[in-house]
Amino acid sequence: MSTVYVLRYSLSCGTELVSCYDSMYGVTKRIQMMELHDSFDEDESIHIEKMEVISDEEATNRYNNVRTALHNRNRA
Repeated sequence: MSTVYVLRYSLSCGTELVSCYDSMYGVTKRIQMMELHDSFDEDESIHIEKMEVISDEEATNRYNNVRTALHNRNRA
């Protein structure tokens, strides 16, 4: 599994903008760009999260594991 960095930029009007980057370098460049444009106000916020990217195969495996566990639990 790989990881991505998610940048959430919340505006004062309630709108949230989301961007994903493959490294923290991309996130910092985006924040620097905002600084250059002076586009960050005091009532806005930025949240950075590191998240894993799950493949379709892994998602299917997790689904099948849960389905099997629920089936076994209902039989007991």
